[in-house]
Amino acid sequence: MKKIVLYFFMVITNILFTYGNNQNYSVVSLKEKFTIQDKPELFYFKFSRYLVVDKKGYICVKDYDQLLLFSPEGEFIKNIFKKGQGPGEMSDICGIYPEQEKIIAFNRAPSKFLKFNYSGKFESESSILLNLIKANFLTFYNNRFYFFIESYRNIEGEATLNTKVRLFSIDEEGENSRDENIYFNKKYFLSRNIVLNINFIQIARKNNNSFYISNNGNYEVKLLDLQKKELSILIKKDYKKVKIKKSWRKILNPGQNSRLYIRKTIDDIQRIWIYNDKIWLLTSTFIEKKNLIKVDVYSMKGKYGGSFYLRMSDNTHLFMLSYNPMTFSNGLLYIYEETEEGISRLVCYKLENIPPWAL
Repeated sequence: MKKIVLYFFMVITNILFTYGNNQNYSVVSLKEKFTIQDKPELFYFKFSRYLVVDKKGYICVKDYDQLLLFSPEGEFIKNIFKKGQGPGEMSDICGIYPEQEKIIAFNRAPSKFLKFNYSGKFESESSILLNLIKANFLTFYNNRFYFFIESYRNIEGEATLNTKVRLFSIDEEGENSRDENIYFNKKYFLSRNIVLNINFIQIARKNNNSFYISNNGNYEVKLLDLQKKELSILIKKDYKKVKIKKSWRKILNPGQNSRLYIRKTIDDIQRIWIYNDKIWLLTSTFIEKKNLIKVDVYSMKGKYGGSFYLRMSDNTHLFMLSYNPMTFSNGLLYIYEETEEGISRLVCYKLENIPPWAL
């Protein structure tokens, strides 16, 4: 009798467990909406770093010595990068921010901000008296520009070190600056003055003054509130580390390979996305043969709501999502891909079969 009861209990438990997995681990697919490929007479994709999409769907891309502007339909508008040509000239763009029908671009050296309209026309620039050579532009809020600034130590030989990343702001005229007294650490590898990131900082914008941040490679999300001037932990849990396989290095180009070479594991959180009033975390858990990556869903207050798998395209290496230029906006995924022929392209995907609880 006891054996029958035990067997019945195990069967019921297995059914419930399977049912729960089917509910929480749905598969979301991608449907290609449009693709942007090189047009040699106008632009090319070579080394893309910054990819920004505004609320209306306008796309702005920093790629090598180009600052490319595309329409919401993916049509090329203009390359607004100017090198050594007087007002509006650029040399080292390290941040793009869409703000009230304008594009704000931060040029690191010399340090200044440039504004353009959505036709690509240059409108104004503001020089900054300080040297912000190690700054990365975060946002424009309450008439101030905000940056994350990293500092590196000079050492002999090779070492893995922690760097302190601090929040810094300056007024719109580029004169009144201040330290915001908000800090966090990030690991990096230093060799012969070459700096390679061990962990990447992942940032998702909640609004103009609030951001979700993952900075240390662990399963941890912080909430940065510029209005309250607070940085607090919102989501945190133990997570099984995914070790980097040697076989992965065989399919990467030399630049990508060097990034993996110094790392032993993948960041637990590879991306943070905001969809409606939900936080989506692209994790390090994936099924390589099926090109599925696990996405954990949370409320804006950090309450866990469930998980699903996202089926990425065959041209995306799931273990490289921390590096791939991509952004998620208005329910669309914009991502750089490289075909088997070595052709780089920017693809816009629509997500399909999203579970209702994840919306």
